Amino acid sequence: MPARWCRATPGSFLPLIPAQLHGRIALVVTSPPYGPSTHGQVRTPGPRRGKVRKLHHRYGGASNLAYRDPNELADGFTQILTGCAAILRPGGIVAVTARPYRRHGELVDIPGMVVAAGLSAGLRLHEECAALIAGVRHGRLVSHASFFQQKNVRAAIAGGDP
Repeated sequence: MPARWCRATPGSFLPLIPAQLHGRIALVVTSPPYGPSTHGQVRTPGPRRGKVRKLHHRYGGASNLAYRDPNELADGFTQILTGCAAILRPGGIVAVTARPYRRHGELVDIPGMVVAAGLSAGLRLHEECAALIAGVRHGRLVSHASFFQQKNVRAAIAGGDP
């Protein structure tokens, strides 16, 4: 669910961008780090042949923002967007892709966190877009649940939580 932001006020800077480019950048594209719960590849060995494995789902060390709780992630992402605001030219855009996910069975509203972080960073919300993972069959929209959505539902039902 992308959120697009326009520069409203300057903030701090991003250290990777040379100072002579501050105020000259037209577009920044980013997303918050979700950590290992949503990234990586899943390998299923097949029926009765072992557990599901995740690969390529690690960020840097434990100090990485991806491993923080949602409140700390929101604070860190606010700092990142504040840095983005500082490098944008007037009328520049920060485009953020974000989606909700579940952590220990609870829904984490990352898109809402991104909107709040952008406003706190001095950006102005320009547009929010939503996308669905779905197909069209015989002229009808058919939603597709992700592997983890299906897994969480099966685990909840097995645990007595409808």
